[in-house]
Amino acid sequence: MTDPQRSGPEKQPGQGGDTPPVPVVGLGASAGGLAAAEDFFRGLPGEPGMAFVVVQHLAPDHESEMAELLQNHTALPVSQAEDGERVRADHVYTIPPGRQLTLENGRLRLSPAEGKGGHVHAPIDVFFRSLAADQGDAGACVILSGTGTDGTLGMKAIKEAGGLTLVQSPEDAEYDGMPRSAVGTGLADITGPAGELAERLVEFRRSAEEIQIPDEPDALPEDGTAALGRILAKLRDRTGHDFSHYKRTSILRRVSRRLQVLGVPDIPSYLTYVRENPEELDALFKDFLISVTNFFRDPDSWKVLEEEVVPGLFRGKTGRDAIRAWVPGCATGEEAYSVAILLAEQAAGMDDPPRLQVFATDIDEDALAFAREALYPHAVGADVSADRLSHYFEDQPDGVRVAKSIREMVLFAPHNLLRDAPFSRLDLITCRNLLIYLNRDVQQTAFELFHYALGPEGILFLGSSESGEAADGLFETMSKRHRVYRRRSRPARVPTFPAAATPDAPMEAPARRRPEDRTAAERHRARLLRERTPPTLLVDSDYEICHLAGGAHRFIREVDGVPSRDLMEKIHPELRLDLRAALFQALQTRETVHTATAGVEIDGEARDVRMEVVPLDEKAFQGRYAEVVFHVEEPRTEEAAAARPAAPTDSDVASQLEDELDRTRERLQTIIEEYETSNEELKASNEELQSMNEELRSTTEELETSKEELQSMNEELVTVNQELRNKIEELARANSDLKNLMAATEIGTIFLDRELRIKRYTPRAEHLFHLQPSDIGRPLRALTQKLHPHDLVELSRQVLGDLTPIEREQRGEDGGWFITRIRPYRTVDDAIEGVVITFVDVTRLKEAERRARFQADVLGQVNDAVVAVDADQRIIYVNPAAALRLEIDPDSDLGTRLDRAVEIEYPDEDTRRSAEAAIRGSRTWRGEVVFVTRSGRRYDIEAGITALEDEDGERIGSLGVLRDITARKKAEAVAHERQQYLETSLRNVDIVAAIVDTDLRYRWIYNPHPDFDPGAVIGKRDDELGDGPGIEELMQLKREAIHHQESLRREITFERGDGQRIYDMAVDPLYDESGNLVGLTT
Repeated sequence: MTDPQRSGPEKQPGQGGDTPPVPVVGLGASAGGLAAAEDFFRGLPGEPGMAFVVVQHLAPDHESEMAELLQNHTALPVSQAEDGERVRADHVYTIPPGRQLTLENGRLRLSPAEGKGGHVHAPIDVFFRSLAADQGDAGACVILSGTGTDGTLGMKAIKEAGGLTLVQSPEDAEYDGMPRSAVGTGLADITGPAGELAERLVEFRRSAEEIQIPDEPDALPEDGTAALGRILAKLRDRTGHDFSHYKRTSILRRVSRRLQVLGVPDIPSYLTYVRENPEELDALFKDFLISVTNFFRDPDSWKVLEEEVVPGLFRGKTGRDAIRAWVPGCATGEEAYSVAILLAEQAAGMDDPPRLQVFATDIDEDALAFAREALYPHAVGADVSADRLSHYFEDQPDGVRVAKSIREMVLFAPHNLLRDAPFSRLDLITCRNLLIYLNRDVQQTAFELFHYALGPEGILFLGSSESGEAADGLFETMSKRHRVYRRRSRPARVPTFPAAATPDAPMEAPARRRPEDRTAAERHRARLLRERTPPTLLVDSDYEICHLAGGAHRFIREVDGVPSRDLMEKIHPELRLDLRAALFQALQTRETVHTATAGVEIDGEARDVRMEVVPLDEKAFQGRYAEVVFHVEEPRTEEAAAARPAAPTDSDVASQLEDELDRTRERLQTIIEEYETSNEELKASNEELQSMNEELRSTTEELETSKEELQSMNEELVTVNQELRNKIEELARANSDLKNLMAATEIGTIFLDRELRIKRYTPRAEHLFHLQPSDIGRPLRALTQKLHPHDLVELSRQVLGDLTPIEREQRGEDGGWFITRIRPYRTVDDAIEGVVITFVDVTRLKEAERRARFQADVLGQVNDAVVAVDADQRIIYVNPAAALRLEIDPDSDLGTRLDRAVEIEYPDEDTRRSAEAAIRGSRTWRGEVVFVTRSGRRYDIEAGITALEDEDGERIGSLGVLRDITARKKAEAVAHERQQYLETSLRNVDIVAAIVDTDLRYRWIYNPHPDFDPGAVIGKRDDELGDGPGIEELMQLKREAIHHQESLRREITFERGDGQRIYDMAVDPLYDESGNLVGLTT
């Protein structure tokens, strides 16, 4: 198929070994190839850093001296290849006689030279294909002198994998068969004399190492991105094809390859080169359109198509029916002919088979010309079975040609999948490895287009790297592995391909002038044109209406069906014959022709009308045009009617009939002359075709092929014409839908012309800028700018200049926020006619983002760890405290189950069940667990779990607040230990001892006042247990000890019911094992 470069295999060249990968260059040569190879190696420097493998056509029963002969012309060691030998840099290998050579994982493999299944032996193609599979974009091939076409298919494989292709100039080759076949594909990166190819190869390798363009568009510098946009714009202007819908990674790879071939350092420099050398755009275009495909590519998939799909297409069909297939992106035709062969094989087993039609389309017209020729190298025998070769191909000296019966089934035509209308009522679409180069949104459009084009139960066959499962329910899967899909029975959507230009499409309205600005002369001229000009039509040589004036519409009648500009369809029936004859005579003789008067009913009155046809100057009008002027006689008055005889006499009737007969004879004679002229033109065209075909090798066969192709194309044009008429009706409906959509959408949109004047706007834009219908035609700069910054005019001019869309956020005067997007306005002809500005209100989104940032900031300041999981317990958020303590990476661990990021230990099985039930359900839970991090650190955690719910109250996950209580646990353990010690030590001592935490709450007490129960004291402060001066003095003493972290001692008097008591209070700080203050002992 034809589309931007397919990337080669992902593996590294020569993968699988322990040594560094070695770039491998394959050289293919046949007759005259020895001298060419000697020239090549003479031009090679001493240590190029590459391995070279020379594959030549050799007699199987004679020893080859190629290695010895080449050794005389190069300093590199030359040896005959051995099975299993690993290729080494700066070494030359030659193929042994009677053997087939391939490259696998950087090692040379030898096998018998007999062609597979009796196919023609093509050792160069075989090695080049294995080189492409093993080396990917690091491979290179050189095709030198030789007869035949061996090497061409292998070179295509190298090009498809992203490798470099070099071909000896046919003029420089002793035998130009192989070079000419390779050059004819248009896939040669470098062409030149054999001696210069070596220098160019080394220069390319050096450039490839020095010039590295990133594959990802986001990694490009700003000037590189801008330059790339201008290059693609220039490419579109030169070729008419827009590659903006293709994946930028593929585009960058091909541009990078062009930079390396030319030795240009970066994309801005390449833009300069393109400006100075416009023909480089043709080379870049060819690089984008790598026409690479094979017969029955991916044989297993084609087997499924043959056995499970094709028979179903024929089920219930007879000779009155047709099987219609479409192969978009057909490249050089192999895939289209493969489909035709499968259909022909199925039809051969039927008594009354349906008609078979295969439409094959592409945007590469060179590839289409190659496909129509249907002449392929003998090496296609590697992809086509011997039985099919004998039945459906004809052996010729230069290759094999597809049989005439198959060629007649296939119609090749230029067609852009993203721009042109599709075919319809199809049974099968084969689109293999084309969609992978399109952006995701364009892929969806293509699927909608395929769904529209296929009939009920139609089949879609995709490439191995594509999938139809993302086609929004349009297709059901028949074979996921082999990418076969069936159209679902659902209403077909109107595909969103750009519409073709229609005759009734309005031209851009010129800038309007106010009536008071027009001069008296202009107003007089307008009045004359309006009131004095006779009814006039302007038609072209095809009798299509180009312009009407002076009320000529009165002579035109609209008919039901698709709108047409054909004058012969729309003219009043009473005038049709006379007008056809007059137009033919005027355009042939280049003289003015007057018709006889004819009675016509106009505006409900019988009027006499005669016509005047004036041929116009071809140079002035740049084509063959004629002017039709209608002269209408005034209606008969009642007096005139009364003065006429009551009834015509027999002689009057006879005279009238004779006049009518004369006019009829004149008309008939004119029609006869018209058809005789057309017949003469057809004869001249036929003689011209014969003369052209006489210059070709096979005169008779080529003439028949051309006639048959023209007949087939004519039949298809009739079908396509009807389909186009249907599309016009659909376009009218789509226009109505678009108008209603613009009226209903909440997106503000303004359309500007190239002078940045307003052409159209949506209601939302009307509200945003206070637009009125009178603002149509006003320049954008005249509007009051409601969005900040006020730079819409400057940005619009920038988009018009470099055709690169711009997107930015702007703030409205009312505080609202908008995303402003400015894009070029493209017509159906891909011309730039202005810009489109859209304003999307994102105020709510900005407010939501602000709230989200605020919440994230709040959670980021919380010391406790906060972890959110979804319904499957996969992590969706962690705050900084959780990331730090629990060693959860906020990036890489998102989507990981929580129990895989940390280990959770529960104190008992009941706690586990309660916690897991809370996570799965909608209730809350609090408890203590132990978290073990990846590094083995253990944390005592006080966990609180709360359900997360969406706006509808549906549970979507859980939020856990995890407080680290490890220090508290350790302090409690220390306190407990000390409590045991103190209780033992103080059991017989009249002393009060206690431990309080940093909040001055009691955690342990020994021998309290008899008024207090020890259990009632725990967890409370002194000021919560009593009051008075002694309590306040004790609280102050403890606060000072906490603040200064020092031991204090003081006598404090307490008032009790039984009198005063004086205590000698000693307060000492209490620390944990890490030296952290956890409380006081008193």
